[in-house]
Amino acid sequence: MVRISIEVIDLSSNSIKEQLEHERSVLYELVSSYGIGHPLVIKQSELLDELINKHSKTQIPTYTKVKMNK
Repeated sequence: MVRISIEVIDLSSNSIKEQLEHERSVLYELVSSYGIGHPLVIKQSELLDELINKHSKTQIPTYTKVKMNK
């Protein structure tokens, strides 16, 4: 049986990619063991989606609109 671990991660660290790869490999193991529609697979997929979304938000540059006075 594959164990799912949920931990709080620091999104500012360089380990986010390692965390994403780990959670992705757990997802693959769960799919292999239980099939794609199993509740554990769905839960792991949701966890991975959440991590990807959080990581994506840290990668989006912020822009400041500059107003020029004439």
